[in-house]
Amino acid sequence: MSLGFPSVSLDELEDVDKLSEDESSWFASMLSVATIFGCLACGPLLDWLGRRKTLIIMNIPFIIGWTILCVAPSPAPLYMLYIGRVLTGIGSGMVSIPACVYIGEMATDRLRGVLVTWPSICMSIGVFLIYVIGLGIKSNWRLVAGVSISIPVVTITLIFIFLKESPKWLLTRGRIQEAEISFKWIRQVDENEKMPVEIREEFERLLEVTNKINEESIPPQISTISNVMEGKPTFSLNPKQTFCQRLSNFGRIFKRPDFWKPLLIHNLYFFFMQFGGIQVVQSYAADILESAGVRMDAYIASVILGAVQVLGGVAASIAFNKCGRRPISIISGAGMTLTMVGLGVYLEVSDGSEDLASIPLILMIGYIALEAVGFNLIPWGLLGELYPTKVAGIGGGITACMANLMGFAAIKFYPGFESYLRGDQPRDGGVFFFFGGVACVGTVFVFLFLPETFRKSLQEISQEFRHGSTKKRLLCC
Repeated sequence: MSLGFPSVSLDELEDVDKLSEDESSWFASMLSVATIFGCLACGPLLDWLGRRKTLIIMNIPFIIGWTILCVAPSPAPLYMLYIGRVLTGIGSGMVSIPACVYIGEMATDRLRGVLVTWPSICMSIGVFLIYVIGLGIKSNWRLVAGVSISIPVVTITLIFIFLKESPKWLLTRGRIQEAEISFKWIRQVDENEKMPVEIREEFERLLEVTNKINEESIPPQISTISNVMEGKPTFSLNPKQTFCQRLSNFGRIFKRPDFWKPLLIHNLYFFFMQFGGIQVVQSYAADILESAGVRMDAYIASVILGAVQVLGGVAASIAFNKCGRRPISIISGAGMTLTMVGLGVYLEVSDGSEDLASIPLILMIGYIALEAVGFNLIPWGLLGELYPTKVAGIGGGITACMANLMGFAAIKFYPGFESYLRGDQPRDGGVFFFFGGVACVGTVFVFLFLPETFRKSLQEISQEFRHGSTKKRLLCC
């Protein structure tokens, strides 16, 4: 919801609260800067406190941030606006990883491909909700912020009532009995009953794999990033290491093929996602629709785009259970390229004729639908699939941090970049050509380098990164 908030608040902030164009761009993009700190905090919390507690903690910054925005006086002091955005940004950074990691560890291999996409779909639902609230409560962004407080409150309540800790995380801490109880809950076996043979065998395989990972390349003293920061061993009784030794051991993580390969591929995928215009469109939906020549109430058009994005994400999550990530990503990127280039061409050649006035909206809907099924969905879903359990917090934290840093750059510099390309003209297709070009290069990258994770266990994916040949791994043959 915080990502789409600028789209429903900037008009009033600029007209009533007198924000300048530069201040408005900071208000919109500051979320992504703050998200980085949430990502950095999230990795240690995931590894130290576990998945469930982190899922609870991540909602606290949202509650405080939305409250500050809600109670801001009129005209709103700039510092209150920025503090509110920073806090909701920290919450956004924290929320981007735990849900993906939790689902990736809890789901069966058959369902994981569907379920890991739902955190991203929920982000789209949040953006859609803020558009709907903004449409219903026009010219009152404080009330919009107030309504938004209810979402994290409800989320915390549901987590307390329904969720248990990830058995994989419990096993990495040697808490086998708790892990068995949690595993029974996942597989719908009563806590006091014995597990059926098939489920017992699955749990024993999980225990065996976890023990093997614990004995392998990550030294016990740095099994979590928290241990590096605090000097606390998790599996070892030998804490007498110097800082340089701990730093050296931590550096060994980045030499692991099953860590650095997915880290590189994943971050490049996020680069093409961010600079292909996805978060820019979500943050500046109303302005972009106007600059694209859409002749409709910008708030209504934003709601339409938000609904299309949610429906596209849901359709993609269903398709993920039947086909792989690569073909969907390629189709998504190719579609984004065609729609953005098409919109750029339209704006360059259009004479403003009423007969063609519907084309920009159709192309924007096509762009949203196609990015929703792939480039907006799959990178976040891969947070729960690409990294081994023991370094999921570290890998996910670094990747989400970089993704949001790139998102900040795209959102912050979009207004100036668009103005520069447009010059003195009322409309120009330059920025849409840029988005289309980035999406095109991203599609080629996906075709060449993105690994297929469809119907593969986390252990199989990790094994392929560690032991697969370079050619096979990079070209995904």
